This record gives sequence, structure tokens and C-alpha cells, in this order.
Amino acid sequence: MSARATPWRIAPNRSTSADGGERVTAGIGGAPLWFESADTPLEACFEAFATALFQPALAARARIVVDGPLDPTWLAGTKGLPALYAGWWGWDSAFPVDHAGAGAPASAPATASAACFTGGVDSFYTLLAQGRRFERLLFVHGYDIALNDHDRYATFDASLQAVAAETGTTPLRLRSNLREHPIASSVNWEMNHGAALAAAGLVAAPAIGRLTIPSSYRRELLRPWGSHPETDPAWSTSRVAIVHDDWTLGREAKVAAIVHEPLVARHLRVCYSNSTPGMNCSSCIKCVRTMTALASHGRLSAFTTFDRSVRLATRLDAIRAIPEHLIAVWPPMLELGLEPDVQAAVERLIARSAPVHGVRRWVRAAARRARGLFP
Repeated sequence: MSARATPWRIAPNRSTSADGGERVTAGIGGAPLWFESADTPLEACFEAFATALFQPALAARARIVVDGPLDPTWLAGTKGLPALYAGWWGWDSAFPVDHAGAGAPASAPATASAACFTGGVDSFYTLLAQGRRFERLLFVHGYDIALNDHDRYATFDASLQAVAAETGTTPLRLRSNLREHPIASSVNWEMNHGAALAAAGLVAAPAIGRLTIPSSYRRELLRPWGSHPETDPAWSTSRVAIVHDDWTLGREAKVAAIVHEPLVARHLRVCYSNSTPGMNCSSCIKCVRTMTALASHGRLSAFTTFDRSVRLATRLDAIRAIPEHLIAVWPPMLELGLEPDVQAAVERLIARSAPVHGVRRWVRAAARRARGLFP
């Protein structure tokens, strides 16, 4: 799309969803972009839709037009994002939103706090570690489970309700077509998922005043990514504070913090491959990496959401290669006290995933690193 493209004008409206809940919609580029929920009233706010479209506008050198003022907290937070994204991904560095200035800040934000929850390691760590307390667990159907995947969503929803009941929280379930919308989905999900989560939190302002997004990478391995400690809080408004959770710990350290929780053993869901009807395919690299971490604590057999009918070493050998951006996080696994066959399989996976001249360096570095330092 060129810089001369028709501006994307945001004029959100409310309606009733198919299940009797509430839907907020903005027509963007001739196609409706919507969020809906039967769990809470929603806020048809400019900032939520501007957040969802901010990165696509920068990437396309397009303009977002808002016929009204914007929240002053949101304007202050997002002011520096174009320059940051230009440095990361080469997008336009001009602020992409035309608006009528800053409005008055919200006078009475909701008091409840929510955590984004998909059932993964990061989600469970945010929910359970350090005695944190949340009132709501936010999940958006249409983000990592497709809107038409009713069976997989039903399985997850049952798990979500069970986790909420045991932790004294309440599900906050939204649906959105953001990942199907031709403009909102034009930027890769790895770049845009943090903004998408924030947008969902902003439309849920009647229910929550704070939304915590679990961290993805620890400090030492931070890289340009859709959810990041420099970007997530920037989407905050005076009604909803967006928080990027503890990014001092990596994935193994989080696993160690929750691995003995029976609740996690019954409900851990890390797989987004959507290749099997169950919670985890148990064969993709994310599943196998998590299973390896669980095995290092002697706890894999307790986790009922994984298929353990195939030896873990065999599953490791079936992985063709580690993605380039994750290669550095695997060598520390060699220090996790794995069973000999699993240890050897991890070594083979590293060896076939990187240039031979770099493997020895990574393995030596792994021996010097403390346990639990991979994201």
C-alpha cells in the first residue's frame, strides 16, 4: 500500500454480538474490525483500534484518522514508537495517527487487574509466581486459536475455567477477527501480537484497569519482538495500564518456579501448531523444548497435556533444526541434568542446527552459564 492510500478512518460503534454479548466495530479499509465479549461490556474507544492498526500503518506508510481527541497517556506513550520501530524493522518514522488533540484523562478506571492467559509457561508463571493476585484472566479467541476452530477452543475454554476456579479468578473471554482482517493482520504476528493484546485490554476497560502481558524473552536475549518491555507499556491509557511482566527470568527459570504445581501439570498448553485436536502436539519445537525442560526436573511424566508415548530423545531427533533466532537458547539445556539419551539428542540437535565452527563455542559457553537462563 502506498502513502497515497485512502486514510483509515476510525469510527467505532457498539452492537450486540451473536451470543448476546457486546461487540465494538470499526470499518477499516472497507472491512469491519471487531472485538466482542459475553463476559463484560466493552469500550468503543479510538485508542484500542489505533493500537491495533498502528504497526500496519507504519509498515504501509498509511494514515489513521480519528475524528476526536485521544487519551493523553496513550499519546505520550506512543509518541516514541515510530522511531523505535523504524530502527527495528525499517518502517516509516512519522507518527501515523491524525487526531483532534489530547482529551481529558479518565476519572475512574476500573480497579480489577487482569493477566493475559493462554495456559503456557509464561502465563502460568505470571499467574502463580511470587503470590501475584489477579481478578481476571484475559484470553482472545481468534488470536492463537482461529475463530472457526470451535473444538480446540472448547478444550481450552474448559481448561481456562478450571484454572480460574482453582485460582479464584474469573475468565475474561473476548473474540476478535483481528488476525483475519486484511489490514490489521498485514503485519507479521510476531511483530504485532503485543499491540493486539493491548488493544483487547483497552476495549475491556469497563472490566479492568490493569493488564499484565507475560514476558517472552529475558533481559539478556531481548530482540525486536511484538511484545517487549519498551513497547507494551506504551499502549497504556489513563483507563488501562498495560504492564510487561518480569523479564529478568528466562523460560527455564520460569519452568523451575511452576514445575511442581499440580494445576500446571494438568493444564499446561504451549503449542500453537494447531496440528492436533489436543492441547499440545508434543512434536513441534516449542512442545519438545518444554518437555525437555520438564524432564530435567524429573516431572515430565506428571504433565498430562503431553503425549509421552514416544521417547523424548526420539522427538528431539525428529526436529530438523532450531530456528536461527532460538539457537542461542538451547546450549544451556546441556547443563540441566538431562538423562544421557536426551542429553545426546540435544547435542545432536544443536550440531545440525548451526555452522560447525560455532557449535563448539556455544557448547563451551553453555558450560559457563547458570542453569535456567533461556527464554
